[in-house]
Amino acid sequence: MPYEVFYTVVLPLLGMGMGAYAIVGGLRLGKRAMDQKHERELAAMGGGNAEEIGELRERVERLEEVGFRMQELEERMDFAERMLTSGRETPKGS
Repeated sequence: MPYEVFYTVVLPLLGMGMGAYAIVGGLRLGKRAMDQKHERELAAMGGGNAEEIGELRERVERLEEVGFRMQELEERMDFAERMLTSGRETPKGS
């Protein structure tokens, strides 16, 4: 009886686990190979140097700052419009 359980349950589960482990390992190797190929292609095109990447990051940061400033200006404009329209809606005869 214990041998039946081992051969019918435990052994197939171990086989499936080892197969899944092998597949995951193969996927990792494939991903690493693709990353290395991509890096070689970038190097061949002349892109991807550290200085250029640093400049691009600075530009992105400046653009994000401009976006925040634009949002703040929009809020101020909305507030000013509300103040102007609320002044017009009040009755003058009261």
